[in-house]
Amino acid sequence: MSARRQVVGLCAVIMTASGCVGREPTSNAPDDQVYAAALDSVYGGPGGFSRLVIQDSTSTWFSWPDQDESLAVRLEFHRPRLPGVDARMAGLLIASRSRAVRIPEALAIRIPYSWMTTSEVRRLVASRGRDWGTFANHNLGTPGITQLSRVVYSEDGTRALLYLAEVCMRTCGHGEYITLQRRDRTWVVAGRSQDWVS
Repeated sequence: MSARRQVVGLCAVIMTASGCVGREPTSNAPDDQVYAAALDSVYGGPGGFSRLVIQDSTSTWFSWPDQDESLAVRLEFHRPRLPGVDARMAGLLIASRSRAVRIPEALAIRIPYSWMTTSEVRRLVASRGRDWGTFANHNLGTPGITQLSRVVYSEDGTRALLYLAEVCMRTCGHGEYITLQRRDRTWVVAGRSQDWVS
C-alpha cells in the first residue's frame, strides 16, 4: 500500500476480514481543525470511548431518516442554542447536503480512529441489523459509526457550524448540531444542540 493510501489510526474491519480501508489524502484546512475540535468535544473526555469509526465522506442524509419534520424547521428550533449561527449559515448547512465531500484525512484528535467508506456504511445500514453484530465485534470500544456534515462558516470566517451523527444500529444513535468559534488560531466549541437520540 502506498504512502498516499496509508490509513490514519486503527484499521477498520468492516463486516469481513477485508483489512484496512485506504484513503486518498485531502487537505481542507481549516475544516480539519473544526472537525478535530468538534470530535474532541464530543468524544475526547475521560471515561469515553476508546476509538472511533468515522465515515470517510460527509453524509448527505445527516438527519434521522424516520423524522418527518423538515430540516429547516428543526435547525431553526436549535439556533438559539448555537451561538453565532445566523440564517445564512443555517441555509448553507441545509444546502451542503446536496453533495458529499471527503473528510480531511489527518485529524488531530485525542482518540484513535479509523475510516469506513460511504458504500460500506450504506451496506451496513441496509442490512437492517443483520451485520451490526459483526461490526460491533470488530470495533469494540466505539460508539458505532460517526458521520459528519460539511462545515459551513460565517461570512467573516470566525464561526463554524456542522452536524455530527452517530449510528450504532437501526434503533441506536444520536445527532447534534455543533457550532465553533475561532479564537486566535484554534477552534473551540461554542454550542451543541442535540437533534435526536435513540
